[in-house]
Amino acid sequence: MVLLPAVSLLILTTFIFPFTQTDKIKIPDLSEALSYESSQDSYKNIIDSQVEATLEQGGYNGCNVNSVVRVYGDEIYIDSISVSSPDDYELSEVRDYIADNLGYFAEVYYTGE
Repeated sequence: MVLLPAVSLLILTTFIFPFTQTDKIKIPDLSEALSYESSQDSYKNIIDSQVEATLEQGGYNGCNVNSVVRVYGDEIYIDSISVSSPDDYELSEVRDYIADNLGYFAEVYYTGE
C-alpha cells in the first residue's frame, strides 16, 4: 500500500505538473507558415487556370501550364510560367498570344522536350 502513493506522486510530478506551467511554454505559431504555403499554391492554381483558359479561348487546346509563384506580404511574384504545347502550334505564336492577352512572358516548349 505504500507503493501506491509513491506511484501517484511520481505520476503527478512527471506528467501533470508540467502542464500547469503552460505560461512558460512558448509554442510557435505555425498558422502563418501554413497559410503562406496554401496561399502560394492557390495563386499558382489561379495563374495556371487563367493561362490555360486564355489559351483554350484562342484555340490552343491541349497545352499544359506550370507556374512558379511567390507571395511576400501583400505582393505576388510570378517567377516563371512554362507552357508545354502540342506539335500542332508554333511556339512563337503561343508565346505571343499569352503576352498579348495576359501580359505574361511565358517559356513555351513542345510537349516531350
